[in-house]
Amino acid sequence: MLVHHQTMRKQKVSTSGWELDWNVPENEQEYNSLAPKRIEPMREDAVNNTWYRSGAPKLRDGLCEYLERVTGVVRTNAGTDDKPDWEKEGAFIKRSIAEYLKAQNLDPASKANTETFRAQHQAQVQAILDGIAFDPSERESTGTGPSIAKTYTAWAAQAVTKDGGKHLAELLGVALNAPVTLTGDAAADTVTLAKAIALNEKKKREASENEYTG
Repeated sequence: MLVHHQTMRKQKVSTSGWELDWNVPENEQEYNSLAPKRIEPMREDAVNNTWYRSGAPKLRDGLCEYLERVTGVVRTNAGTDDKPDWEKEGAFIKRSIAEYLKAQNLDPASKANTETFRAQHQAQVQAILDGIAFDPSERESTGTGPSIAKTYTAWAAQAVTKDGGKHLAELLGVALNAPVTLTGDAAADTVTLAKAIALNEKKKREASENEYTG
């Protein structure tokens, strides 16, 4: 039987207060050789890690904001605006769909009804994910709950309802000196406009502070 010669190298790791040295693969080829029954294990693990730490948390945040709009169910905040303690994403997603189905006189406990709801919103949820870049530079989970004031989201939603958000996007583009690009998808454009509003409000606050601080 052919035995693969492992070179390995030491890498610093820490856990429970201990700083330790762990034997890890020297390179991609050695990593892949340790899982011969898998196809491209290093690539698969890297994608899964980025999904877990970045993609999935961002998608859940966007999904919660989308479900608030389409179901009318509000995600609860047990904290304050400055220090929010948002209802867990999974709990809110499950509750918002159930309450929406109940309001439509549909059995919220029915798996078929839940699956139908998900299918009806498949394209919109896919659009949210399409707007999330694959970014392996982010080492920690970035899903921290809604970071945009509800007021900004409400303003953005009104603008999208009025004219698809085009006029507001033009105004914000001039104010921020950067284009605010819309896709035509109401949910995604509402998020885009709300974020642009937040940036513009931050810019105005900073300008006001500089006026007095020199």
